[in-house]
Amino acid sequence: MSEPVRVVLWGCPRTCSSSFLKCMSKIPDTQVLFELFTTAHLYGPERDQTVATTFQKEPHVDTKVEENGLLARESKSGFHSSVATYSFAKKQLEADYQGKKVIIAKEMAQCLIPKLDHLPKGYQHVFLIRNPVKVFPSWKKIIQEVLMVRYGELTALDDLIIDRQARDVMPSGFGFKETYELYQYIKDNKLGPEPIIIDTEDLKNNPAGILSQFCERVGLPYTDDLLAWEKGSDVADSWIISQRHKFILKNAKTCEVFRESTEFNKSPMGNENGVATLTADVQRCVDASIPYYTKMFEHRLKV
Repeated sequence: MSEPVRVVLWGCPRTCSSSFLKCMSKIPDTQVLFELFTTAHLYGPERDQTVATTFQKEPHVDTKVEENGLLARESKSGFHSSVATYSFAKKQLEADYQGKKVIIAKEMAQCLIPKLDHLPKGYQHVFLIRNPVKVFPSWKKIIQEVLMVRYGELTALDDLIIDRQARDVMPSGFGFKETYELYQYIKDNKLGPEPIIIDTEDLKNNPAGILSQFCERVGLPYTDDLLAWEKGSDVADSWIISQRHKFILKNAKTCEVFRESTEFNKSPMGNENGVATLTADVQRCVDASIPYYTKMFEHRLKV
């Protein structure tokens, strides 16, 4: 039996990466792994305690790990974060999944940068990028929801200064710097084939073109069946995903787009720069991120 195709998606929030997983789940015999390094970074035993103490305690759920360090079948979808070390995440990513022809993982670069020695082997690396002007206004709403869960009260968006009040939520390089650093690390060390960069707007505006090119590059079959999928979050029941992230996908207001999506919808026309509409804190995040985005945008997948 030939080796499965292994792909890991690296992206910032609001790059449609979770919807991309919905799309890829349409391919038969596919195993999806959802943000295992994120789970280790934020909630696992090796997490930053100064950050972790502000999260609500996770409800107990029985999680069985076999002697070989892999999750038992019954624990794969909804495992407890207490087992999620970086080594645990790497082991799940590098495991053999009998009968699976495609292994696809989604991760956030900022969660692995401190632990690059745990970068999984055998993967084709794909980076999802998006104009920071579109990312940070939406990311701010995620932060608002996170802070509400933490402290039990809602901070109005107009009163929330994300690059000051949420520095333990926002990565130090606002995600874009970390994504670029990981991209360069993989290129400089020749870790697998040339990394693929996909801009979210290209994907949304021409999904058939981008997906067919992507599939050709990584060795996957493309059909138009990938262009549509079912509403909801039940697809995560077949993914390897933590209990906490599964709950977020099923319930968080900021995951409504993921739950409601059935295809990649074209972005509305408008001022791409949008400078006049950005609050000062969002503008600072954009200004810090644009140089890294621009460097990667130049090498994006084109149709």
